[in-house]
This record gives sequence, C-alpha cells and structure tokens, in this order.
Amino acid sequence: MLLQNTKKLEKETEEFIDKFIRIALVFEEAVKSYFSGNSESFSHYIQESDKLESDVDHIRKDIELSLYSKMLIPESRGDVFKILESMDDVADQVEWLIR
Repeated sequence: MLLQNTKKLEKETEEFIDKFIRIALVFEEAVKSYFSGNSESFSHYIQESDKLESDVDHIRKDIELSLYSKMLIPESRGDVFKILESMDDVADQVEWLIR
C-alpha cells in the first residue's frame, strides 16, 4: 500500500511539473503573439494559461492531501510544500501577467 501511494505521489508530482513547464511555454507564446499583434492567438494562450493554472492548483492540493493523509515523506513534507507553493505562485504570476 505504501509503495502504491508513493507511486501515485510521484505521478502527481511529475504531472504538476509538466503542467508548470507548459505554463512557461504558453507564457512565451503569449508574449510573442502579443508583440506580433495576433490578438486571436493571444486570447487562445490566455485561455490555455487559465486552464493550466487551475490544473496546477488542483494537482498541488491533491499532493498536499496525499502527503498529510498518507503520512508520506514526513521529514521532507514541509520542504515539498514550500517548493510546490513557490511554483504555484509563479504560475499565478504568469496568469496575471498575460491578462
């Protein structure tokens, strides 16, 4: 059971990081669209950023719940929370910047 929970946590963490990287790429494309005057493309990237940021929030909450409820990595839990929250803050800022 512990191994299964750990694997789920690993999968959620990888998904969180993948979405975070995708937000950075969307931001880059949004900036390019904005400066090239392509408002349709820019609008698309705003919508995509909103969706990704929402996904990141949801995944972060799932990870935090798993860490607390399943007592996974208790000695590192606080550090993991700080990293996740910092990354989520960056995602929030990206969403704010392209609005």
